[in-house]
Amino acid sequence: MEIDNGHIIYVLREGMEGRYRIRSGDIAIVHTPDCFGGLIWSEEQDWRDIDFSRVYGAVGPIYVEGAEPGGVLKVEVLGVEVEGDRGVMAVIPGFGLLKEDLKDLSKLKVCRIRDGYIDFGLKIKATPMVPIIGVAPRDSEVPSVTPMDHGGNLDTKDVKEGNTIYFPVFVAD
Repeated sequence: MEIDNGHIIYVLREGMEGRYRIRSGDIAIVHTPDCFGGLIWSEEQDWRDIDFSRVYGAVGPIYVEGAEPGGVLKVEVLGVEVEGDRGVMAVIPGFGLLKEDLKDLSKLKVCRIRDGYIDFGLKIKATPMVPIIGVAPRDSEVPSVTPMDHGGNLDTKDVKEGNTIYFPVFVAD
């Protein structure tokens, strides 16, 4: 099954109607937007003009038939391909892993992706990965940017081709 990025969600919560349905064991090709949802197109933009309610979107919800509370959902990442030749990144004051060290620095960067490398003027080997993936959390609504035991914004090079992710199933739908 092929799932396009025509339906994006920004929160994960119990009771969301499954936009897409798959069965356990199905293979799904999911086309996802970049983490900024196309909102960054120039390094000259001011990061304060970005609508942060529209970043870190996920495609879905995808209802997996047979997934039951108390069970485990096994997701095998069979491949990750970068569509296009452009990437973006942002250093935003007070945000991210280095937020304490970068309190006064802000920078948007648009880079080119060519032949498996990210070109910043310095070429860095790209490791394509799945940034946001998860299941409905129990008893709450969680922004897709938030990593927790249900998944969410995992943003790690380990959620890549050849690896398997196990999610606890908290809710039936």
